[in-house]
Amino acid sequence: MTIVIEKPDFVEYDETSKTFTVRKTDDISLIDSYTITVENTYTWRTFARFPLLTDSRTDTITYQLNVQPCQINGVSTSTSIADQKYNIGEPGFDFGSFSFSVDSDE
Repeated sequence: MTIVIEKPDFVEYDETSKTFTVRKTDDISLIDSYTITVENTYTWRTFARFPLLTDSRTDTITYQLNVQPCQINGVSTSTSIADQKYNIGEPGFDFGSFSFSVDSDE
């Protein structure tokens, strides 16, 4: 059996687990749609008495990989934001804390 895989360079393929991985990156130039092609070729003997006669079959599977930016789904505050007035260097001044949530498609 012969396996040929065509994929973008930034997509990793693990032969043992047969999985594809796209690592987290800040490179927004990778945002796009990519085609991954896996081609399997199987070869077998046609007749046991004639070992030189073989036949083969090739199966091609195509996957579409969409690389999209991570999106923030919501922002919430732990304290209400109102007009904030302060003197530069005022001790103990604090705007409060914010939390950002991100949903992952992993």
